[in-house]
Amino acid sequence: MKTATANKIPKVKSRLTESKISTMLTEVEAFKSNNTTDMDQAFTFPLPEQDNPTIVGLIKETPPIIDKEKCLHALNFFQKNPSLFAIPVVNEKSEPTGIIERNSFVELFVQPYAKELFGKKSIAEFMNKSPLIIDKATAVDDVARIIIGAGMQHMVNGFIATENGRYLGIANGLDLLNEITVRKQNHLFQLAHFDQLTKLPNRTLFLDRL
Repeated sequence: MKTATANKIPKVKSRLTESKISTMLTEVEAFKSNNTTDMDQAFTFPLPEQDNPTIVGLIKETPPIIDKEKCLHALNFFQKNPSLFAIPVVNEKSEPTGIIERNSFVELFVQPYAKELFGKKSIAEFMNKSPLIIDKATAVDDVARIIIGAGMQHMVNGFIATENGRYLGIANGLDLLNEITVRKQNHLFQLAHFDQLTKLPNRTLFLDRL
């Protein structure tokens, strides 16, 4: 009896993906538990306007897939890129139409005869048709608020960045969370060690350097 070719998909990649997703969720829970306020209040901690950059620094230039492509094309793309958490899907005008989430997609094709059954079907039938799409000029803190409103699953799935409505790149929730955490830590250090009017080192920093 012929063995299903779908079994040739390395399951290690699926486990690695689950580990990365688990890490993201752990980071989110740790961030929540280390704050006395709820998640929304924690993300909206007031920062100076100049310390709230746009998402440009978080964007990864991941090549998108046209929505008319077959599932096998997306599967091969995931196999060649083990660290890729999702693949953006665009139409012929480079406008985002969906996103393919690695974990659920690869798990589907690990099943016996999945390649034979679904491999030649359009990727549009399997993609998430409601991805989070954000313009590149959006501030990091504003993106955090958008994710809270849209659903925390986007911390794992990531979001699509656009410029003038066209696909630009993709970013994930872990990088967003790290960016917010680092900036808030730096801001708290500035408040504790520098005079807010003169911007000069204060007594606390002076004594710390003695």
